[in-house]
Amino acid sequence: VVATSGILNPTKFVIEPNKTDKINFFRGLIRLAKCDCNVSLEEKEYFAAAAIQFELDSNDINNLNQCWDTSEEIEIIFSSKGIGYFFIREGIQLCSVDRKYDDAEKTEIKKLTQELDLDNDKVKMIEDWVERGMNWQMEGDKLIEELVGIS
Repeated sequence: VVATSGILNPTKFVIEPNKTDKINFFRGLIRLAKCDCNVSLEEKEYFAAAAIQFELDSNDINNLNQCWDTSEEIEIIFSSKGIGYFFIREGIQLCSVDRKYDDAEKTEIKKLTQELDLDNDKVKMIEDWVERGMNWQMEGDKLIEELVGIS
């Protein structure tokens, strides 16, 4: 089961992403998923769930799917810093969905932080928040396992 509750519902976000923001959001997610040379099933499921939630059309999805096969660096840009920070939050969650936020992913997040001209301290706050959330989720998983007698 992949948790997707953290994925943006554009109608509830303070800053409405435009079509280019949405496409670049997914280009960035693909870039992050590929950065450790190991795209997990959980990462692909997260991507697919997010694409559905963003209501991307089949043409957009087909164009984005080409990003999986390119060896070129995928460039992204957003219309505001708010969208950039949102992307970073979702990107770190994507990197953590397989319960491994490794050095390659951390390096890519730092690179994206610089490219998007975001504040390193604010991104660190986001990383810490995601880590706390992942730990909380794992504690809940362990609790359920204990309750049903799974070791």
